[in-house]
Amino acid sequence: ADGLFKMLYEKANENKTEELKSIMLKNIEAKENVFNQKIEDAYVIQKKIEVSIQKYNDIMGFVQVQGGLNEIDKYISTIDGIISESNKLNSEIQIAIDQGINIINEFNPRIDSK
Repeated sequence: ADGLFKMLYEKANENKTEELKSIMLKNIEAKENVFNQKIEDAYVIQKKIEVSIQKYNDIMGFVQVQGGLNEIDKYISTIDGIISESNKLNSEIQIAIDQGINIINEFNPRIDSK
């Protein structure tokens, strides 16, 4: 855009009729000011969009992490169930061991279950 305005100013300055030259220069300046303001407005909007996109990415990241944590909760629950069942099985094995030692002790009273 700078090149375009430079070219317009050069062309207007070539005009030998001062009145026409003055009108052209004023019109070019007015358009350049409007153009520059629009560029500035677009820059402000661009910055707002960048902030909005970052906020959206932050929210999506939170949702993804929370979803992952929810999946981990399912695994934790499954592991808790396995631990509970394993403890029950271990208790049943210990009971069987104690019963086996009691049977052996009936034949040989020196074996301790501990």
